[in-house]
Amino acid sequence: MIIKDKNFGCTIGNQKRDFLYVDDLSKLIIESIKKKPKNNIYNVGAGNKIKVKFLIKLINELVGFG
Repeated sequence: MIIKDKNFGCTIGNQKRDFLYVDDLSKLIIESIKKKPKNNIYNVGAGNKIKVKFLIKLINELVGFG
């Protein structure tokens, strides 16, 4: 766990993920409910893929372990 300054199990971190803000997702959910979709599927993303290891390094720096 990063905050406790302990190692945690993870892969090498080369996977790329597309993260988005919770507020943006909640707005999308509210708008989709208002439109009353019928069996629709939504793929949601910000369009900015980043490597998981970049995010881990960033978090380490932000909490003071980097």
